[in-house]
Amino acid sequence: MQDKLGVDASIMYFERKFNFGITAQSVGSTVTEDCAAMKAYAAYEPRVIPGRVFDPDSLVIFPELLLDLSWRFAQRSRKATACWMLGVPHAAHSKTMQDDEQRPLFMRRVNHFYQSIYARQYLVEKGARNTIPIFDYIDRRFVLTERKVMDRAGKIPRSIAYFPRKGGALAEEFFRVAAELIPGLKPIPIEGMTRDEVMAALKSAQFYIDFGTQPGKDRLPREAAALGAAVLLRYSGSATCYEDHPLDRSFLFSDQHVHDGSLARRLADIIDDPLPHLAAQKYYRQKVRLEREEFILQLRQFFLAEG
Repeated sequence: MQDKLGVDASIMYFERKFNFGITAQSVGSTVTEDCAAMKAYAAYEPRVIPGRVFDPDSLVIFPELLLDLSWRFAQRSRKATACWMLGVPHAAHSKTMQDDEQRPLFMRRVNHFYQSIYARQYLVEKGARNTIPIFDYIDRRFVLTERKVMDRAGKIPRSIAYFPRKGGALAEEFFRVAAELIPGLKPIPIEGMTRDEVMAALKSAQFYIDFGTQPGKDRLPREAAALGAAVLLRYSGSATCYEDHPLDRSFLFSDQHVHDGSLARRLADIIDDPLPHLAAQKYYRQKVRLEREEFILQLRQFFLAEG
């Protein structure tokens, strides 16, 4: 991406927070050769470095997982510093955000990139003014054309994909009831899979139900939609923001809908006729398809705006 846009961009990976070393002029990180992130994102051809001494024009961007470290660096250094808010809970539990004296200073001093409107709302509530949208995009291999999405709809058996790692207890409760109401229902748990296996699993699902808390614009719901599954989301986190997940309210559910069985009953009513529900989510799929273009535009607006 840096070559296409003409920006000198590089990345440091980390496996544990204590692998980082910072001074007023530099940041360094040590990772092992089998670092999972380096393997997962190798296809994007990132320029990976173990450390860097920054010049006056550098911008150092930390993920929200390292929010406290980003504030330490901003205090020590005069270099421009940013924190990219991908998921709200990690930031909310940081020492900096819980400190009534440090938080206002952090909000004024650091640039705040946000991956979701939900994250921006949190930042503004905490006093941030310099908020900048930098969204992300899913792996392009997961994106089907609209024609392929609709063509596959009638060929998929009764099946629901889900992610047990998030909201697992709710998912178990849902499937106990759904198994009695929907004969032949096939649950497809997304766990312990490679990226290719995830893609194959989502392609084989009529529906994808996310029982998690949606701390940001999570990847799996968007991947499922792009591959042709109708998506239902637990009404929490970014799912409460239409801008992040532009779905009709009928595709959102509460914990109570799981507990009283109404979510399972609704799926029993619609699982044999998915086409109307897929059609109702066309805008959502189109938004996911255009995420890369939106990402590039946002980069241009912030990094390449002419003075």
